[in-house]
Amino acid sequence: MAAEKSNPLSGLDVQLESTAEQVAAALREAIIDGRLAQGTYLRENSLSKRFNVSRNTIREATQILVGERLVTRRMHRGAFVSQLGAEDVHDLYRVRRIIELPAVVEVSAVDTERLNTAVRALSQAIEDDDRPGIVASDLQFHRQIVEALNSDRLGGLFESLEGELRLCMALVGGSYPDPAASLVEHQEILDALDDQEGDQARGLLKAHLDGAERDISGVLLERAEREAESG
Repeated sequence: MAAEKSNPLSGLDVQLESTAEQVAAALREAIIDGRLAQGTYLRENSLSKRFNVSRNTIREATQILVGERLVTRRMHRGAFVSQLGAEDVHDLYRVRRIIELPAVVEVSAVDTERLNTAVRALSQAIEDDDRPGIVASDLQFHRQIVEALNSDRLGGLFESLEGELRLCMALVGGSYPDPAASLVEHQEILDALDDQEGDQARGLLKAHLDGAERDISGVLLERAEREAESG
């Protein structure tokens, strides 16, 4: 009895996943795969009926996605699916270069077996024309590079970018990038790491990130111009 009283955490219950987190997961998936387009108004009343939960739960769920930058909350207007433009892409890839380029030079710390697994998964996803699988295996490859830094904070920073990166890829759809060319680039980075050529791997990775940024921002700029002309 005395031991129980001395424990400040006694009596606390733990829930693995709240209802708000489950709703956030469903909305996240719909945003990333394009079912909820950028700029979509997330009407609390409609969503509460759809998920059979309170409006407060919907508000909590959208706030989770605000933290992931997938949703934007506008004063007196509510929550909307975030709209990403070319400048957002430039900013995302600037952060990626800051994190990934120093990591790939740490040749001895990079787990090339896991990178090889990611490359094989990418190849299979391309063969199956599995767009979500392509994106997932691409990000898994880069996540493994970041892990070479052995930094929970930098790893967490990269993970915080993943939602927006997936959203970028969803927004440009089949226009980004050429999957076969992307596979070759990932294989070349892996080969350089296998050969313990950190500087070469860094150069290849920088070229890969620069090209991806250029392709995505180009598609978004062209789309914005078309929408401006039609509007």
